[in-house]
Amino acid sequence: MKKIGLLGGSFDPIHNGHIHVALIVYAALNLDEVWFLPTVKTPLKDRGLTDIRYRAAMIKRIIKPYRHFKLSMIEEKNTIPSYSINTARLLHKMYPDDKFYWLIGSDVLDQLDSWKDIDELKKLVTFICVARGDEKRRDDVIMIEAERHPASSTAVRNGNFSYLPKNIRSFIMENGLYVESIARSTVSERRWIHVQSVAKLCKEIAECVGADPDKAYRAGLLHDCAKDMDKDLMEMYMDLYYPDKKELNHHIWHQYVGAAYLKKYFKLRDKEILKAVEHHCLGDDNSLLSMIVYCADKLDPSRDYDSSKQIELCKRDIKAGFRLVHEEQDEYLRKEGVK
Repeated sequence: MKKIGLLGGSFDPIHNGHIHVALIVYAALNLDEVWFLPTVKTPLKDRGLTDIRYRAAMIKRIIKPYRHFKLSMIEEKNTIPSYSINTARLLHKMYPDDKFYWLIGSDVLDQLDSWKDIDELKKLVTFICVARGDEKRRDDVIMIEAERHPASSTAVRNGNFSYLPKNIRSFIMENGLYVESIARSTVSERRWIHVQSVAKLCKEIAECVGADPDKAYRAGLLHDCAKDMDKDLMEMYMDLYYPDKKELNHHIWHQYVGAAYLKKYFKLRDKEILKAVEHHCLGDDNSLLSMIVYCADKLDPSRDYDSSKQIELCKRDIKAGFRLVHEEQDEYLRKEGVK
Protein backbone atom coordinates (compact mmCIF):
# COMPACT_ATOMS: atom_id res chain seq x y z
CA MET A 1 0.00 0.00 0.00
CA LYS A 2 1.25 3.45 -0.95
CA LYS A 3 0.50 6.64 0.94
CA ILE A 4 -0.22 9.28 -1.68
CA GLY A 5 -0.80 12.99 -1.20
CA LEU A 6 -3.10 14.75 -3.67
CA LEU A 7 -2.63 18.41 -4.59
CA GLY A 8 -5.41 19.60 -6.84
CA GLY A 9 -5.79 23.04 -8.33
CA SER A 10 -5.66 25.14 -11.46
CA PHE A 11 -1.84 25.60 -11.24
CA ASP A 12 -2.15 28.60 -13.55
CA PRO A 13 0.77 28.67 -13.27
CA ILE A 14 2.46 26.37 -10.77
CA HIS A 15 5.14 28.09 -8.66
CA ASN A 16 7.57 27.47 -5.80
CA GLY A 17 4.79 27.92 -3.26
CA HIS A 18 3.09 24.77 -4.51
CA ILE A 19 6.36 22.86 -4.22
CA HIS A 20 6.82 24.27 -0.72
CA VAL A 21 3.46 22.85 0.38
CA ALA A 22 4.08 19.51 -1.32
CA LEU A 23 7.42 19.11 0.48
CA ILE A 24 5.82 19.93 3.85
CA VAL A 25 3.03 17.38 3.36
CA TYR A 26 5.42 14.75 2.00
CA ALA A 27 7.71 15.00 5.04
CA ALA A 28 5.04 15.45 7.73
CA LEU A 29 3.00 12.39 6.74
CA ASN A 30 5.92 10.27 5.52
CA LEU A 31 4.22 9.86 2.15
CA ASP A 32 5.42 7.65 -0.66
CA GLU A 33 4.37 10.07 -3.38
CA VAL A 34 2.68 13.41 -3.96
CA TRP A 35 0.49 13.79 -7.04
CA PHE A 36 -0.36 17.10 -8.71
CA LEU A 37 -3.86 17.10 -10.22
CA PRO A 38 -4.48 20.09 -12.53
CA THR A 39 -8.16 20.86 -13.06
CA VAL A 40 -9.50 21.03 -16.59
CA LYS A 41 -11.97 23.78 -15.78
CA THR A 42 -12.77 25.69 -12.61
CA PRO A 43 -16.30 27.11 -12.75
CA LEU A 44 -15.78 29.29 -9.67
CA LYS A 45 -13.02 31.33 -11.31
CA ASP A 46 -14.05 34.45 -13.22
CA ARG A 47 -11.50 33.91 -15.98
CA GLY A 48 -10.71 31.15 -18.40
CA LEU A 49 -7.85 28.85 -17.46
CA THR A 50 -4.74 28.50 -19.58
CA ASP A 51 -4.84 25.41 -21.79
CA ILE A 52 -4.25 22.37 -19.60
CA ARG A 53 -1.45 21.20 -21.92
CA TYR A 54 0.63 24.23 -20.97
CA ARG A 55 -0.18 23.95 -17.26
CA ALA A 56 0.69 20.23 -17.27
CA ALA A 57 3.96 20.93 -19.11
CA MET A 58 4.95 23.46 -16.44
CA ILE A 59 4.15 20.99 -13.67
CA LYS A 60 6.36 18.37 -15.34
CA ARG A 61 9.24 20.82 -15.52
CA ILE A 62 9.05 22.07 -11.96
CA ILE A 63 8.67 18.65 -10.30
CA LYS A 64 11.43 16.98 -12.34
CA PRO A 65 14.03 17.24 -9.51
CA TYR A 66 11.65 15.50 -7.06
CA ARG A 67 11.39 11.80 -7.83
CA HIS A 68 8.45 11.29 -5.45
CA PHE A 69 6.34 13.99 -7.11
CA LYS A 70 4.07 12.95 -9.99
CA LEU A 71 1.72 14.60 -12.47
CA SER A 72 -1.72 13.02 -12.67
CA MET A 73 -4.11 13.95 -15.48
CA ILE A 74 -7.02 12.12 -13.88
CA GLU A 75 -9.09 15.31 -13.91
CA GLU A 76 -9.34 14.97 -17.69
CA LYS A 77 -11.49 11.88 -17.05
CA ASN A 78 -13.67 13.73 -14.57
CA THR A 79 -16.98 15.46 -15.18
CA ILE A 80 -17.39 19.20 -15.49
CA PRO A 81 -17.88 20.77 -13.04
CA SER A 82 -15.16 18.70 -11.40
CA TYR A 83 -16.46 17.38 -8.08
CA SER A 84 -13.90 15.98 -5.67
CA ILE A 85 -16.06 12.90 -4.99
CA ASN A 86 -15.86 11.87 -8.65
CA THR A 87 -12.08 12.12 -8.62
CA ALA A 88 -11.87 10.16 -5.35
CA ARG A 89 -14.14 7.41 -6.67
CA LEU A 90 -12.05 7.06 -9.80
CA LEU A 91 -8.79 6.96 -7.85
CA HIS A 92 -10.17 4.36 -5.47
CA LYS A 93 -11.28 2.24 -8.42
CA MET A 94 -7.91 2.52 -10.18
CA TYR A 95 -5.74 2.14 -7.06
CA PRO A 96 -7.83 0.20 -4.50
CA ASP A 97 -4.84 -0.72 -2.31
CA ASP A 98 -3.46 2.81 -1.87
CA LYS A 99 -4.32 5.39 0.77
CA PHE A 100 -4.96 8.95 -0.39
CA TYR A 101 -4.49 12.20 1.51
CA TRP A 102 -6.33 15.16 -0.02
CA LEU A 103 -4.82 18.59 0.60
CA ILE A 104 -7.29 21.42 1.13
CA GLY A 105 -6.66 25.09 1.79
CA SER A 106 -7.41 26.67 5.15
CA ASP A 107 -9.89 28.95 3.36
CA VAL A 108 -12.24 26.02 2.66
CA LEU A 109 -12.22 24.39 6.09
CA ASP A 110 -15.56 25.93 7.01
CA GLN A 111 -17.07 24.92 3.67
CA LEU A 112 -15.98 21.29 3.75
CA ASP A 113 -19.30 19.95 5.06
CA SER A 114 -21.10 21.39 2.05
CA TRP A 115 -19.01 19.45 -0.47
CA LYS A 116 -20.88 16.99 -2.66
CA ASP A 117 -21.27 13.55 -1.00
CA ILE A 118 -18.89 14.60 1.77
CA ASP A 119 -19.58 11.56 3.98
CA GLU A 120 -18.57 9.17 1.23
CA LEU A 121 -15.62 11.37 0.31
CA LYS A 122 -14.25 11.18 3.87
CA LYS A 123 -14.21 7.39 3.59
CA LEU A 124 -12.21 7.49 0.36
CA VAL A 125 -9.62 10.12 1.33
CA THR A 126 -8.08 11.65 4.44
CA PHE A 127 -8.16 15.44 4.42
CA ILE A 128 -5.06 17.42 5.32
CA CYS A 129 -4.53 21.16 5.62
CA VAL A 130 -1.32 23.16 5.83
CA ALA A 131 -2.26 26.02 8.13
CA ARG A 132 -0.65 28.82 10.09
CA GLY A 133 -2.03 27.60 13.42
CA ASP A 134 -4.83 30.08 14.08
CA GLU A 135 -7.46 28.14 12.12
CA LYS A 136 -10.32 26.32 13.83
CA ARG A 137 -9.45 22.67 14.38
CA ARG A 138 -11.49 19.82 12.95
CA ASP A 139 -11.38 16.18 13.99
CA ASP A 140 -11.78 15.03 10.40
CA VAL A 141 -8.82 17.04 9.01
CA ILE A 142 -5.11 16.54 9.73
CA MET A 143 -3.68 19.98 10.44
CA ILE A 144 -0.02 20.66 9.63
CA GLU A 145 1.34 23.97 10.89
CA ALA A 146 3.74 25.83 8.61
CA GLU A 147 4.50 29.36 7.44
CA ARG A 148 2.67 30.42 4.31
CA HIS A 149 4.81 30.83 1.20
CA PRO A 150 4.58 34.31 -0.37
CA ALA A 151 4.19 33.05 -3.96
CA SER A 152 0.92 33.50 -5.80
CA SER A 153 -0.25 32.48 -9.28
CA THR A 154 -2.02 35.84 -9.63
CA ALA A 155 1.24 37.66 -8.92
CA VAL A 156 3.05 35.53 -11.51
CA ARG A 157 0.42 36.34 -14.14
CA ASN A 158 0.98 40.00 -13.29
CA GLY A 159 4.71 39.83 -13.92
CA ASN A 160 6.17 38.83 -10.53
CA PHE A 161 8.50 35.96 -11.44
CA SER A 162 10.42 36.04 -8.16
CA TYR A 163 9.20 32.60 -7.05
CA LEU A 164 9.53 30.79 -10.37
CA PRO A 165 12.48 28.63 -11.42
CA LYS A 166 14.25 29.65 -14.61
CA ASN A 167 12.78 26.87 -16.74
CA ILE A 168 9.21 27.91 -15.90
CA ARG A 169 9.98 31.56 -16.62
CA SER A 170 11.34 30.62 -20.04
CA PHE A 171 8.39 28.35 -20.79
CA ILE A 172 5.90 31.11 -19.99
CA MET A 173 7.67 33.67 -22.15
CA GLU A 174 8.41 31.34 -25.06
CA ASN A 175 4.75 30.34 -25.28
CA GLY A 176 3.37 33.83 -24.77
CA LEU A 177 1.42 32.87 -21.64
CA TYR A 178 -0.05 35.76 -19.62
CA VAL A 179 1.75 38.16 -21.98
CA GLU A 180 -0.94 40.85 -21.79
CA SER A 181 -1.03 40.98 -18.00
CA ILE A 182 2.77 40.74 -17.76
CA ALA A 183 3.24 43.61 -20.20
CA ARG A 184 0.50 45.60 -18.48
CA SER A 185 2.32 45.31 -15.14
CA THR A 186 5.47 46.97 -16.50
CA VAL A 187 3.95 50.26 -17.67
CA SER A 188 1.74 53.08 -16.46
CA GLU A 189 -1.96 53.36 -17.28
CA ARG A 190 -1.25 56.07 -19.83
CA ARG A 191 1.53 54.17 -21.57
CA TRP A 192 -0.54 50.98 -21.65
CA ILE A 193 -2.80 52.65 -24.24
CA HIS A 194 0.24 53.19 -26.45
CA VAL A 195 1.56 49.67 -25.89
CA GLN A 196 -1.73 48.04 -26.85
CA SER A 197 -1.99 50.18 -29.96
CA VAL A 198 1.58 49.34 -31.02
CA ALA A 199 1.02 45.61 -30.46
CA LYS A 200 -2.15 45.70 -32.57
CA LEU A 201 -0.35 47.50 -35.38
CA CYS A 202 2.61 45.08 -35.17
CA LYS A 203 0.23 42.19 -35.72
CA GLU A 204 -1.49 43.93 -38.64
CA ILE A 205 1.79 44.71 -40.39
CA ALA A 206 3.13 41.20 -39.75
CA GLU A 207 0.04 39.66 -41.34
CA CYS A 208 0.68 41.73 -44.49
CA VAL A 209 4.41 41.10 -44.84
CA GLY A 210 4.61 37.39 -44.04
CA ALA A 211 5.92 37.59 -40.48
CA ASP A 212 4.59 35.67 -37.48
CA PRO A 213 1.66 37.83 -36.28
CA ASP A 214 1.55 36.31 -32.78
CA LYS A 215 5.25 36.90 -32.23
CA ALA A 216 4.91 40.44 -33.59
CA TYR A 217 2.03 41.07 -31.19
CA ARG A 218 4.08 39.84 -28.22
CA ALA A 219 7.05 41.97 -29.26
CA GLY A 220 4.77 44.99 -29.48
CA LEU A 221 3.37 44.35 -26.02
CA LEU A 222 6.84 44.03 -24.53
CA HIS A 223 8.74 46.74 -26.42
CA ASP A 224 8.33 49.41 -23.71
CA CYS A 225 8.67 47.09 -20.69
CA ALA A 226 11.48 49.23 -19.22
CA LYS A 227 10.15 52.66 -20.22
CA ASP A 228 8.64 53.36 -16.78
CA MET A 229 11.35 51.58 -14.81
CA ASP A 230 12.87 53.30 -11.79
CA LYS A 231 15.82 55.43 -12.92
CA ASP A 232 18.30 53.88 -10.47
CA LEU A 233 17.35 50.35 -11.55
CA MET A 234 17.61 51.34 -15.20
CA GLU A 235 21.08 52.74 -14.61
CA MET A 236 22.10 49.53 -12.86
CA TYR A 237 21.05 47.51 -15.92
CA MET A 238 22.99 49.88 -18.18
CA ASP A 239 26.11 49.55 -16.01
CA LEU A 240 25.87 45.77 -16.02
CA TYR A 241 24.90 45.00 -19.60
CA TYR A 242 25.41 48.10 -21.78
CA PRO A 243 28.18 50.24 -20.21
CA ASP A 244 29.34 51.31 -23.68
CA LYS A 245 25.88 52.76 -24.42
CA LYS A 246 25.58 54.94 -21.32
CA GLU A 247 26.85 58.00 -23.13
CA LEU A 248 23.78 57.89 -25.38
CA ASN A 249 20.77 60.02 -24.50
CA HIS A 250 19.04 58.53 -21.46
CA HIS A 251 15.67 58.73 -23.23
CA ILE A 252 16.64 55.73 -25.35
CA TRP A 253 18.16 53.64 -22.54
CA HIS A 254 14.91 51.77 -22.14
CA GLN A 255 15.41 49.90 -25.42
CA TYR A 256 18.60 48.32 -24.08
CA VAL A 257 17.34 47.85 -20.54
CA GLY A 258 14.11 46.33 -21.84
CA ALA A 259 16.02 43.66 -23.75
CA ALA A 260 18.21 42.89 -20.73
CA TYR A 261 15.21 42.84 -18.39
CA LEU A 262 13.33 40.38 -20.59
CA LYS A 263 16.39 38.16 -20.95
CA LYS A 264 17.73 38.21 -17.38
CA TYR A 265 14.59 38.44 -15.24
CA PHE A 266 11.85 36.92 -17.39
CA LYS A 267 14.29 34.48 -19.08
CA LEU A 268 12.96 35.21 -22.56
CA ARG A 269 15.12 33.38 -25.08
CA ASP A 270 13.51 34.49 -28.35
CA LYS A 271 16.36 36.32 -30.09
CA GLU A 272 14.05 38.01 -32.60
CA ILE A 273 11.88 39.60 -29.91
CA LEU A 274 14.91 40.57 -27.82
CA LYS A 275 16.52 42.19 -30.84
CA ALA A 276 13.32 44.02 -31.76
CA VAL A 277 13.05 45.48 -28.25
CA GLU A 278 16.73 46.38 -28.18
CA HIS A 279 16.52 48.42 -31.40
CA HIS A 280 13.00 49.85 -31.34
CA CYS A 281 14.03 53.42 -30.52
CA LEU A 282 16.87 53.97 -33.00
CA GLY A 283 15.83 51.45 -35.64
CA ASP A 284 19.44 50.36 -36.07
CA ASP A 285 18.58 46.77 -37.01
CA ASN A 286 16.94 45.73 -40.28
CA SER A 287 15.73 42.24 -39.42
CA LEU A 288 12.04 41.78 -40.21
CA LEU A 289 10.58 41.83 -36.69
CA SER A 290 12.81 44.73 -35.67
CA MET A 291 11.57 46.77 -38.62
CA ILE A 292 7.95 45.96 -37.79
CA VAL A 293 8.23 46.98 -34.13
CA TYR A 294 10.22 50.12 -34.96
CA CYS A 295 7.66 51.27 -37.51
CA ALA A 296 4.65 50.35 -35.36
CA ASP A 297 6.09 52.27 -32.41
CA LYS A 298 6.72 55.40 -34.45
CA LEU A 299 3.45 55.21 -36.42
CA ASP A 300 1.21 54.30 -33.47
CA PRO A 301 -2.30 55.49 -34.45
CA SER A 302 -2.93 56.64 -30.86
CA ARG A 303 -0.34 59.38 -31.27
CA ASP A 304 -1.49 62.89 -32.14
CA TYR A 305 -0.62 62.88 -35.86
CA ASP A 306 -1.89 61.17 -38.99
CA SER A 307 0.38 58.25 -39.89
CA SER A 308 -2.09 56.39 -42.10
CA LYS A 309 -0.06 56.79 -45.33
CA GLN A 310 3.14 55.50 -43.73
CA ILE A 311 1.23 52.59 -42.19
CA GLU A 312 -0.19 51.58 -45.56
CA LEU A 313 3.30 51.73 -47.09
CA CYS A 314 4.67 49.48 -44.32
CA LYS A 315 1.90 46.96 -44.98
CA ARG A 316 2.69 46.95 -48.72
CA ASP A 317 6.48 47.05 -48.45
CA ILE A 318 8.01 46.94 -44.98
CA LYS A 319 11.51 47.78 -46.22
CA ALA A 320 10.33 50.89 -48.05
CA GLY A 321 8.17 51.86 -45.06
CA PHE A 322 11.07 51.30 -42.69
CA ARG A 323 13.36 53.55 -44.79
CA LEU A 324 10.78 56.33 -44.88
CA VAL A 325 10.00 56.16 -41.15
CA HIS A 326 13.71 56.03 -40.39
CA GLU A 327 14.39 59.17 -42.41
CA GLU A 328 11.54 61.03 -40.72
CA GLN A 329 12.65 59.91 -37.27
CA ASP A 330 16.29 60.79 -37.86
CA GLU A 331 15.25 64.30 -38.74
CA TYR A 332 13.02 64.53 -35.66
CA LEU A 333 15.68 63.15 -33.29
CA ARG A 334 18.29 65.59 -34.62
CA LYS A 335 15.92 68.47 -33.96
CA GLU A 336 15.30 67.18 -30.43
CA GLY A 337 19.01 66.69 -29.81
CA VAL A 338 18.58 62.98 -29.08
CA LYS A 339 20.72 61.81 -31.97
